[in-house]
Amino acid sequence: MRRLNQPLLQTPAGAARFFRNIRGNPVPSPALRAPMARDFVAAIEAFADDHGIDLIRSAKGERTQAYLRQWHGSQGVLYIGKA
Repeated sequence: MRRLNQPLLQTPAGAARFFRNIRGNPVPSPALRAPMARDFVAAIEAFADDHGIDLIRSAKGERTQAYLRQWHGSQGVLYIGKA
């Protein structure tokens, strides 16, 4: 598997290279990102569901410290946050 230099993905040329060379799309359209994002979110939600991990949705600027205070374990995943 090819490794990517992630900072390059933050530039238009880097994103175009990713879609052309890595994903194999002849035209590096921004529309190609939406299906990838949907699949990524679906995978995270399935992981949370499969492992009994709470998925906490929050509004911009909303904090989850109150939820975090419920944790009494020493380690592990308490929740996955989704803004």
